[in-house]
Amino acid sequence: MQDKIRWGIIIAIVLIVIAAAAIRAQAGQDHQPPDTIKFESTAYCETGDPTASGKWPREGVTVAVDPDVIPLGSAVMIWDESGEWVGIYEAQDTGRLIRGRIIDLYIQDYAECIDYGRQTVFARVITDVKG
Repeated sequence: MQDKIRWGIIIAIVLIVIAAAAIRAQAGQDHQPPDTIKFESTAYCETGDPTASGKWPREGVTVAVDPDVIPLGSAVMIWDESGEWVGIYEAQDTGRLIRGRIIDLYIQDYAECIDYGRQTVFARVITDVKG
């Protein structure tokens, strides 16, 4: 009887280890934070004009968006493709090339803008933000 119990415990432990490994493997394949939407991200720098919302762009704050996807004035929480936290931005601007699920981060330095290139990000949008 004790032999059956011991084997039952061993089998249960093996199944738990296999299930945990499967969960970790799945987590490694899908870095998307919960309740987020996948976007392509680019960067832009100083244009000499205020944003579409009338504010002057600020690095670490301003993003340009398609207002049909993300309303201007919304808070946009962004994670990079690996699931690392990037920051909270404000949808302040639009652009003629910003259509669909594209987020354009304002970066003040032109060289950094070019280095940023095109990246996949995940965003959670919070509308009706007062600010």
